[in-house]
Amino acid sequence: DLLTTIGPGWAKCQDHSIVDQLKMGNRYLDLRLYCDEQTDEYYLEHLFVGSNLTDELLHIDQYVASHAEEIVILDIRSVQECSDSLVIRLMEKIGKVFEEKLAHPPSATDSLPTYGQLVAKGTTVFIALNFGLSTKV
Repeated sequence: DLLTTIGPGWAKCQDHSIVDQLKMGNRYLDLRLYCDEQTDEYYLEHLFVGSNLTDELLHIDQYVASHAEEIVILDIRSVQECSDSLVIRLMEKIGKVFEEKLAHPPSATDSLPTYGQLVAKGTTVFIALNFGLSTKV
């Protein structure tokens, strides 16, 4: 059918996998998500639902683990309204994947860490969430 033949090409933003993009030097990834509230799963999406977010995060985690001096920024946004609780569960899932590699914002009284400090601590993954939450996460 026409949708399954032509659709995936329209839904694809990149010709390369996320890991291939990292290998080519990209350190900023714009990830658009579809949140499936019935299954509590998250998928990459651009017009059509794509790969499972957890699978992609695990690939990124493997890359970061083997390239400990690389800083990676994940700009994560939803293509639809997601409840605050679903976004909180998403952050918990992200935390479980990246664990100690996940950088946390400094408090208002702390100075911003240097690149060397981040690498020394092993906190080399930054998350930017763009969900328009009604509560603070």
